Amino acid sequence: MPTYTYTTKAATGEFQVVADNLPAAVRWLRDNGVKPTSVGEPVADTATRSVLGEADLCLFLRQLASMLDSGTPMLQALRMLSEEARVRGLQQTVSALADDVAEGIPLSASMAARPQAFGPVVTALVRAGEASGDLPGTLRQIAEQREEISSVARRSAALLVYPCFVGFFALALVTFLLTFIVPKFISLFEELGIQEFPLPTLILMRAANGFGAFAWAFFAALAVAVVLFVFRRRLSRGRVIADYWRLGAPIVGRLNLHLCLARVTGALGLMLEHGVPVVEALRLAGEAAGNGIVAAAFRRGERAVSEGLPLADGLREAGVLPESFVWRVSVGEESGAFAESFRRMAQYYLETAHSAARALQGVIEPILVVLLGLLVGSIVVGLFLPLVSIVSSLSSS
Repeated sequence: MPTYTYTTKAATGEFQVVADNLPAAVRWLRDNGVKPTSVGEPVADTATRSVLGEADLCLFLRQLASMLDSGTPMLQALRMLSEEARVRGLQQTVSALADDVAEGIPLSASMAARPQAFGPVVTALVRAGEASGDLPGTLRQIAEQREEISSVARRSAALLVYPCFVGFFALALVTFLLTFIVPKFISLFEELGIQEFPLPTLILMRAANGFGAFAWAFFAALAVAVVLFVFRRRLSRGRVIADYWRLGAPIVGRLNLHLCLARVTGALGLMLEHGVPVVEALRLAGEAAGNGIVAAAFRRGERAVSEGLPLADGLREAGVLPESFVWRVSVGEESGAFAESFRRMAQYYLETAHSAARALQGVIEPILVVLLGLLVGSIVVGLFLPLVSIVSSLSSS
């Protein structure tokens, strides 16, 4: 998204806001209590483009909440956090926030100008916390929820580390055996004059003979896959395919879906609890999902609510969310306790994802060990079967 500069009567100098277009930038500023006198084209700003890691963001929110609770003025708290920050991106971002607050810009408006660092959900919640007068409590709630979700997400990502390691080790071992060991056994069989081979040995010999071409094709396909993965976010179709794959992938697809639903419902529960309008909350929560398919489903829900229809109807029309989730949303609508229903749904999907991650971790490791043993064992058996037959014939004679 482009970055626009703006000026105000309340403070001298130029400030920045990120938005889809110029009218959206003006609307953002006015919604956040800023009355711009002019809005123009952007200049480069490294702090605006800084991307904060999840751990850095949560730490900053917690520290800011604690300092505000202790009575430290906002500007002084931001200055101190900027000086204490050890990560350059965090230091630049917090320093820019402090500069804006010193000029009279609200914290939420300053965060809105840095969506790469804070995102629309954090900005909306901070704005709601400012309006309610309980900004420290809001900051602490944001940090607690994001830490809980990121903890489960890290465990889920760790599930892929062990299979990838074992798969890489198996590939390297098979490559070594078929490239260096099997050809030597084939030469030995030729010297011994063996004409008939058992079926496992024949399969192994043919695999070794065609392994060179297969290896080149495999590594070429792997290189293409890596390039497509690196540039997937620059291609809209690539992003859609990647998002579909995350939700439909074997073993981890359902886990990813539960994490997405936990992010969305958690953000919705917090925003509705702090008084963010339902339509705006749905729009922002969809962006917090981290998956374009789930975000598109919630955009349908947003349109349904804006047209006076039930949210559950819009989500069901999207056709990508589980029917059980849509049913829970409809129950929450009928009960009238929308915010509390979403908070409970977030906790449910988070606990479900956590349980699934632990169960998968206990199943994947022994399966991979057994498969690796079968692979190596079949190669060894294929190599030594002809030698066993020769030894048997010699001993019988």
